[in-house]
Amino acid sequence: SLALLCFLGAGHTHEAGEFRPQVKAGLEYLIRNMEVSEFGGDLRGGFTSQGMYVQGLAAIVLCEALAMTNEAPPQVSAGRASDPPPAASEERRRDTLPLREAAQQAVGFIAWAQHSEGGWRYAPKQRGDTSVVGWQVMALESARSARIRIAPGTLARVSQFLNRVQIERGARYGYDSPRREGSATSAVGLLCRMYLGWRRDHPALARGIQHLSRRGPDRNDMYHNYYATQVLHHWGGDEWQAWNAVMRDGLVHAQDTEGHAKGSWPPTGSLGAIHGGRLYQTTLSIMTLEVYYRHLPLYRARNLDAETPQLSPESQSPAN
Repeated sequence: SLALLCFLGAGHTHEAGEFRPQVKAGLEYLIRNMEVSEFGGDLRGGFTSQGMYVQGLAAIVLCEALAMTNEAPPQVSAGRASDPPPAASEERRRDTLPLREAAQQAVGFIAWAQHSEGGWRYAPKQRGDTSVVGWQVMALESARSARIRIAPGTLARVSQFLNRVQIERGARYGYDSPRREGSATSAVGLLCRMYLGWRRDHPALARGIQHLSRRGPDRNDMYHNYYATQVLHHWGGDEWQAWNAVMRDGLVHAQDTEGHAKGSWPPTGSLGAIHGGRLYQTTLSIMTLEVYYRHLPLYRARNLDAETPQLSPESQSPAN
């Protein structure tokens, strides 16, 4: 899924582009390995420990591929936003699901897997953590772009989770509680708040931007850099210009230019060097450099529509 997101970010789809065969094969692989049930389309692929990471990433791929190719929504019994995702026919093989139906099933599983307090973690229905929540929120945002139905209340409950883990009234965020603050989780939390409707003049958002700006890109934490780059890109202004100059040039200079690893990035930090490896580091680096193409700046190019849950004054200013 990470590799496919890089291809999609460069404009290659299953219908057009130099790498059309690779993207088509990748999408077919995801759909073929989706387990469809009454709960939606499970894309975890047998990962029981951290499978919701996989679910979120794969759902983003399906929704972004759908949005890029403008496959029309069904014209018969289109349903309302509050309708549950349509169940796949038992007679239909998983590998023949249309892209739109596969994306709808994937998003339906995300909504079903949400904990009652609004978050997601490694397995369905677990009490949430901010890291896993970030990928699900990005999948739901991609679903909105692709005109995929989202179960009612899903996004509003995410706001409740973020309220529970926030620090300084939402300027920073912890992992699963305010006591476990991290630079990456703060960036994730701020990005989620942007997608969930916080305006550019929100005081906590402005303070969070200043926190990220002062810290700057981290040579050893590409996960933090990926999320923070999206936040600063959406924010724009001088803060984005300063961040981008450092982030962009640092990534260009860090890329390997010789030997068998030419074109990739060497892993750094514990996530890259110990867990993710070169593919992880390379895909996050590419996706960070593609932020200009994959995401329109929220506050300059999109008006939040009526589908975006608007936070009440009470939820914007809790005690934490």
